[in-house]
Amino acid sequence: MGCGEGFIVLFLLEKYPNLCIEGCDINHKVINFAKKFIPNVKFDVLDIKECHILKNNRYDLILATEALEHPHYYEQALNKLAKLDFSEIIISAPN
Repeated sequence: MGCGEGFIVLFLLEKYPNLCIEGCDINHKVINFAKKFIPNVKFDVLDIKECHILKNNRYDLILATEALEHPHYYEQALNKLAKLDFSEIIISAPN
């Protein structure tokens, strides 16, 4: 969640090339860049408050980077994230 241009995705793939990663961000422009920059990863435009559409997926890790400090509905977004099927979650925010 909040993958931006995909720089963290690229870093992870350089360290662990066999990872299966899906990236999403609310910004169409950065997702288009990420798709061109890292074509072998699935990137989608998705607002964190809409993450409930991922409920049928299973994740080992959800990495939410700089995605929760923007929305004024962060509590709602956290509740939706908590309902996803995952083993671990890392949330990073500057504030």
